[in-house]
Amino acid sequence: MSDEMRIGLIGCGRHGLGNLAPALDSVPDARIVACADDDEMAARDGQETLGLNRPYLDYREMLNTEDLDAVIVAVPHFLLKDISVAVLESGKHLFVEKPMALNPVDGEIMAKTARESGVSLMVGFCQRYSEGRLRMKSLIDSGVIGEITAVTAAKGNPPLTGWLADPIKGGGELHWLGVHITDQVIWITGSQPERVYGEIRWHPTTSADETTIFTMRMQSGVIASITCSQNVSGRLDYVSVEGTAGRIRSDWPSEVVEVVSEILPEYKHPTTIRPIEPLYSSMYQHEMNDWVSGLRNGNPPKITSSDGITVLKVIDAVFESNQSGIPIDIS
Repeated sequence: MSDEMRIGLIGCGRHGLGNLAPALDSVPDARIVACADDDEMAARDGQETLGLNRPYLDYREMLNTEDLDAVIVAVPHFLLKDISVAVLESGKHLFVEKPMALNPVDGEIMAKTARESGVSLMVGFCQRYSEGRLRMKSLIDSGVIGEITAVTAAKGNPPLTGWLADPIKGGGELHWLGVHITDQVIWITGSQPERVYGEIRWHPTTSADETTIFTMRMQSGVIASITCSQNVSGRLDYVSVEGTAGRIRSDWPSEVVEVVSEILPEYKHPTTIRPIEPLYSSMYQHEMNDWVSGLRNGNPPKITSSDGITVLKVIDAVFESNQSGIPIDIS
């Protein structure tokens, strides 16, 4: 790997070009040197924004032409797997946006390809890098609330539009934001899910999942209740954890954390911890820096293909449970 890490971007939409590319600017000795999008207007927008010599309308041509160390893939959900496999087969390290794939089978194919190609695969669950969730995780791990007993969490937004509203293209709230909150709960509790039960209300015109409530029983015995909805006003995003010696809640994007503890005297009374770094973009900067520094140092990614596959197993189980009316065991 050269002194400057040369990175390709596939997907010049709002997230790839608007969030990840600017975040990468803050990473020393890493630069996007090529971009691709099958939408010519988006590709040219990427070329101009990133100051590149040319855009690519075919990502395969970019992979075959450019000297790249790694590639960021930020495309609609139904395109993630095939593009990611092509990147991995070309011998490039990969950062793939959540949900990684549409199902765990496709996720396993991606993981197998990465292993066989000897390259790294990181999944973009960016909220693990948000200040509030990092603080919450740190406090829980320090024992502030004792042993975790229960979790409630929710993520929601106004109705989805475009391809995000089309279940054939991987749209719907569960694949859009439900994967985020599921990963958050698994990561924060530090325990793997073993059983899932869920019920879904479907959108009347798009037939995508509109509002879902599901539970995860974790291997630790903790039960988590999660709500996901594309039928709420504004933005809904919180994780609340109850423990044997207190409770803690994190809201996003405010990054405010509320905690009360019977163990740590500084949190004896309900305490509100406000963010030091209130910038929405900072979590993407931390995410990109962590990805690149991990590649440079030869470390495995903090968020692995196994993490992504576990989340996809949960989402599949929610759909299956809603159809069957019974809890679904996750192997």
